[in-house]
Amino acid sequence: MTPFKNVLTAELKLIFSRSSAWLCIACSIFVAIVIPWLMSAAIDGIEVQTSSEAAAQGMANMMQEQIGKDVAKGMGRALWGRNFILIPLLILLAASSCLSGERGGYQLRETLCRPISRNRLLLAKGLGLTILCGLSLLATGLCAFITGQFLFEDVGELKLISIGYTLSLLSDTALIGLAFLVGTYTRSTGTTAIMSFIVLVLNAFVYFVSSVFVMIMPSDRQKSLEDWIQNLPYKSFSAWEGWSGGFDTEPVIGLFLLNLFCYGCLAYRFQKLDI
Repeated sequence: MTPFKNVLTAELKLIFSRSSAWLCIACSIFVAIVIPWLMSAAIDGIEVQTSSEAAAQGMANMMQEQIGKDVAKGMGRALWGRNFILIPLLILLAASSCLSGERGGYQLRETLCRPISRNRLLLAKGLGLTILCGLSLLATGLCAFITGQFLFEDVGELKLISIGYTLSLLSDTALIGLAFLVGTYTRSTGTTAIMSFIVLVLNAFVYFVSSVFVMIMPSDRQKSLEDWIQNLPYKSFSAWEGWSGGFDTEPVIGLFLLNLFCYGCLAYRFQKLDI
């Protein structure tokens, strides 16, 4: 049996030989540099336009607090930018290439002709992509921290930010599991990525429609629907957003359950899969 270290090394070389992996890291660095700079520019613009009147000064201070005036807020805003559509889509593309792309090109069949078990190969692929996501988050956090040191006077509270970045990694692993699971039904990288993205869009659509219903429903029924919304997959994928105001228990637990569901179904499907 081929040692797992060798399998993982081969998968990492394959993952980083694709443009989607390097584009993911490059976009993470770009976002981490640009967003804190835009925050600083917005704060400076507010200070310039504010008059000496107390009311105007109070409004300016409130706007600056909303934008963020410290390194921690800069890292948090950079995380928002990093998780906005493009990089999650690149992660889906990378995950789709790893399974359905190789399956469609019969590389997966050739790999499994060697003394490698399916579970070991699947674990290596998932861990390799998790390393890619971890490097992307590390690039975002580190670049945003360094940029913020030059732009902001205060560091701020980093504890919630670090938890947010950790939950963002778990959200990325759930994305990988979703793409892998969809990939067991297709043999095309593009089809897998598009179908996975459609699932995410439908997930967001259900959440926003439910939120609208909460606003128009009678007050005595709003509480029960709000509790139901907290358990939707959309909230679980977005559990990392709690860095800005505290983390809710339901989305965090839901994120762990989402990972268990995706990888549990994937492990069963991959064992039965016609490679």
